[in-house]
Amino acid sequence: MVSGDIIGLDPRLGPLQDNGSPVLTHALLAGSPAIDAGTNSGLAFDARGQPRTVNHPGVPNSLGSDGTDIGAFEVNPILTGTEARRGGNDMQVRFTTVSDKTYGVQCRPEAHTGLWTTLPGVISGTGGIVTYTHTNGAQFPRRFYRFFER
Repeated sequence: MVSGDIIGLDPRLGPLQDNGSPVLTHALLAGSPAIDAGTNSGLAFDARGQPRTVNHPGVPNSLGSDGTDIGAFEVNPILTGTEARRGGNDMQVRFTTVSDKTYGVQCRPEAHTGLWTTLPGVISGTGGIVTYTHTNGAQFPRRFYRFFER
């Protein structure tokens, strides 16, 4: 066994896809033996430019691990919005997810006041970044979005 290799276990990887970087990556799915099983080897960021070591409090580190995940993708259970962009009449918002969770999206017209409106749909976590499309959301002068775990 080479240091950092795990032999004989299902790696629990998502599909090779755009998870928010210039290179395609495999997201680590919930229960992956690669979570908190490596070392950062002096690297501060993963292939997506996200912080390299995110030590999960609910996952015990493997022997010799500093809490870094093995591979090009570091799982981060903190829900984070990564992008909002107009797509024709729609707004597309992207955020990080964990594979065994489901999420919802809310919006409101002002940053600090007003009621949050829950938008339709339930988003299944992929372990990577997902895109939610707010149909006709671009018709409003402005919208503020937030994401929540269901």
